[in-house]
Amino acid sequence: MKFNGPKVVHTGSSLKVSVDLSHFHIAPNMVGMAPVPGVGHLHFMLAGGKFDYPRYSGANGVLGKKLGVAGAYSPALTPNITYSHLPPGRYTLVCMLANNNHTPTGVEAKETIVVR
Repeated sequence: MKFNGPKVVHTGSSLKVSVDLSHFHIAPNMVGMAPVPGVGHLHFMLAGGKFDYPRYSGANGVLGKKLGVAGAYSPALTPNITYSHLPPGRYTLVCMLANNNHTPTGVEAKETIVVR
């Protein structure tokens, strides 16, 4: 399991983030189930979770709120996320591969982001 990225595209106060996965399958229908090697979803975390709420991470933040993890990370059932309404600053973005039951696989990538 591995991934390349994250790739970040800045548009004003918004960030569009995507990752390329290899040997890992995102399975939305298996969220909450027992872990299966190479299968799961993603967890994105911006600034330690400060922007992982619906206002900033949109539908991912809504899902995080539903799962009770808002402010910790934004779960993703696709290999991308958009953060909006970000104030200027320097932030760390972390993207993690997660098992079906939300436990970490141990594979993650970090990127420093500057919003102007």
